[in-house]
Amino acid sequence: MEENKRTLEQELSKGHYKTGIRTKDIFDNIQIFIPTDVPNTQYRDDTGGNSIWWTIQHSADLLINLVRYAITKNIFLRGCISMGHIKEFREVYYGKPVIENAQFAESLDMIGVIAAPSSTMVLRNKSYSSSPRFYYFIKYHMPINNPTRKRRKFFDRLTILNLTRKSGIFDNINDKELENKFQEQLLVHQNNVVVRRKWENTKSFIEYVPKITDENLFL
Repeated sequence: MEENKRTLEQELSKGHYKTGIRTKDIFDNIQIFIPTDVPNTQYRDDTGGNSIWWTIQHSADLLINLVRYAITKNIFLRGCISMGHIKEFREVYYGKPVIENAQFAESLDMIGVIAAPSSTMVLRNKSYSSSPRFYYFIKYHMPINNPTRKRRKFFDRLTILNLTRKSGIFDNINDKELENKFQEQLLVHQNNVVVRRKWENTKSFIEYVPKITDENLFL
């Protein structure tokens, strides 16, 4: 994570973004905070620059790489991308995004990262080109814990990180290595229904992505 964080800092600096990514470990929880600032004309569209939109894209690139790497190490990561104001006090971070992250990450019944309502709102507020390089988030009927009708309807409005995306700035994990790891974990946990289901759900998601058409992708 520290290695990729330094790589992303360099990428942000080249684009004249504000740097200063912070990370915090709390037991089995990893928090990553990326500041936003006004970018240069390299990251502008017809409606003007949007540093928050681009920051979410950069954080997605970082998280895809970390999640894929963790899978190869038998580490089950779930997460959430939120935006908003954060306050730091005695090396602890507080704010609505932190609470939002905790609530949504625990709901996911698979390996992956959800774009929380605050992030999804930003993503849907832009009209960027349909270039495949923006396919970081996907509309998906994501498996969740306690899938009541109300929760199911709510989560279907959100998007999930595209774990099949390849990075242009990080070293990518080979797809075959992931495929082998899924087969291994399904065998290891064949008698543990709860754990096996999470690996099965993730495998199904990764196999689903290449089959969908452009109109079912969320940018």
